[in-house]
Amino acid sequence: MKNIIKTTFCLLFLSFTACSYWTETENLILDNPSIEEVIGKEKYEVYLENLRNYKNRKHKIVYAYYDNKIDVPINPSNNIKFLPDSLDIVSLSDADISSSHLEEIKIVRKDKGTKFLCNISYYEILNEYNLANTDNGSNEGFLDFLVSETNEKLNLSKEYELDGISVWYEPIDISHMDDEQKDIEKLRQETFVSIINKWISDNNEKIFVYEGNPQFLIDKSMLSKSEYIVVHAENVSNIYDFTTVTKKMLVDGVPSDRFILMTSTFSIDTSDKKTGYVGNEKGELVSAISESAKWCMEYDQDIEKLGIGIFNVQNDYFNPDFIYPYIRKSINLLNPSPRNVK
Repeated sequence: MKNIIKTTFCLLFLSFTACSYWTETENLILDNPSIEEVIGKEKYEVYLENLRNYKNRKHKIVYAYYDNKIDVPINPSNNIKFLPDSLDIVSLSDADISSSHLEEIKIVRKDKGTKFLCNISYYEILNEYNLANTDNGSNEGFLDFLVSETNEKLNLSKEYELDGISVWYEPIDISHMDDEQKDIEKLRQETFVSIINKWISDNNEKIFVYEGNPQFLIDKSMLSKSEYIVVHAENVSNIYDFTTVTKKMLVDGVPSDRFILMTSTFSIDTSDKKTGYVGNEKGELVSAISESAKWCMEYDQDIEKLGIGIFNVQNDYFNPDFIYPYIRKSINLLNPSPRNVK
């Protein structure tokens, strides 16, 4: 069995190195066989079974945020089927999923055991409303819009038979607001949280993930139902901030045993030397994804680190040597095993 896994690992590495040619601008005629064709159907089935078994065992989680807003794939990074096999959970940015992505989701879920969630971003809803309306800062009209948009996303999640939802919500600290603003924010938060709590109550068999700053939630009851709490650390400047931003959340009512740290891939704009970078102990700018994996492996008596998150996972596809290099490196740091082949 071990020999089959190791053989699969080597062949898959070669196969996905060959796939990197898809990023070239020159028109090339290449015969890139599928993995199944390379290693044979029987060995591939064994590999998939081991992959699913691995995901069902206790291990460090790799959680990915995937931008699925492009309906028709322009390049392989727009295909869900080409995502790294060892991703545990993929949170989809757009609740309205294209038919091509839906087909890929069904196959990847069945074959590789990957879970897919509908991401609901409170501030995407808020920004969409503010762009179309002039009553910014008040609740006139917004609450109805919030209820409508949130329920629409929840309904789409059910229609597409996804594995659950992730809620990206960073409530505002109301402690220093005047009474009028405090009332506005309280009502917004109560309205949004009540919808999510009802969904949780009605969908006990589904996955619920909270993303954001839970310390400012007035009602923190949903956190006990959250499989993970995702800490958004895409904008931190150095590796020491990973711990700082996480421990800021440690207030009464926030569980300390389910943190996932999310950082970003590099930007596809090569002139951008900020996105996806973080300063290491030497002050050098390095991959935030790789450093988050190292951070996740370090013991901390105050918090339990269950894994890492990767924002805009599709951007890591592009590399002249092999695809998804930083994600695959981080996966192997978190869970060193021949099973982690991509």
